[in-house]
Amino acid sequence: MAYSLTEAAAAAERNRSTLVRAIKAGRLSASRDEATGEWRIEPAELHRLYPVADASGAASGEASAVLQAKFEAEQAKVALLERTNEDLRRRLDVSTQQLGEALAQVRALTDQRPARRSWWGLGPRSK
Repeated sequence: MAYSLTEAAAAAERNRSTLVRAIKAGRLSASRDEATGEWRIEPAELHRLYPVADASGAASGEASAVLQAKFEAEQAKVALLERTNEDLRRRLDVSTQQLGEALAQVRALTDQRPARRSWWGLGPRSK
């Protein structure tokens, strides 16, 4: 069930004028009630912009600790992926260099130039 502007202000612990400014700026989605012309704000939309304040503080502290642990685990995964990526790049560079060296050796060992002809073009040059 959608909040009226007054109910939304109480739920978000904000002034009505703050919510109206957020609606007009486009930060908060709301619709007008056709019968009364009042603003109607969905609770999910309101709490997206203005999270619910926890009175005890303990639950939010625990949630914060869990989020921090998840964040640190994700950072560790990113670091591992970056190290793997660097290792693969290094291996690719080494392989590319080795391939270039092998091609140079093959070209040196196999003379791929066409056979030389005599100056009048009748056949191979004789010495």
